[in-house]
Amino acid sequence: MSPETAEQESPATQSVDWNAMLAPYRRPVMWKSLFQLITTAVLLAGFWFAILWSLDVGYWLTLLLAVPAAFMVVRLFMLQHDCGHGSFFRSQKLNNIVGTKIKIVYGRVHWEQLLRNVRQTRYQEALKIVGLSRPWQ
Repeated sequence: MSPETAEQESPATQSVDWNAMLAPYRRPVMWKSLFQLITTAVLLAGFWFAILWSLDVGYWLTLLLAVPAAFMVVRLFMLQHDCGHGSFFRSQKLNNIVGTKIKIVYGRVHWEQLLRNVRQTRYQEALKIVGLSRPWQ
């Protein structure tokens, strides 16, 4: 390959700085997070009511409406998953609250998990009061 053809390589073969290209998407934006959460919840609730209404019309319509409702449940799981990683909101506390509420909506949280979260939060607050950090950090 001659030096002239090396300079004429296609952009696909050139290296891409992925870190620089994806940097604007690293930090969560509050209004985008709220928009995604609200639109998903409204659409899911709309599909639930439509499914209940469609039971009087026919099961074929109920099954038809169940498909987009299932997509909304998957979307809700994805939002909860992002909350679990702490990447949906900037505040970890808000991520925990919203993630737990979403888990409750689709029945993924057992009462023992909720109790464990309360105990862990109280333990962390007690460590802060006495001026100690968590030993595992």
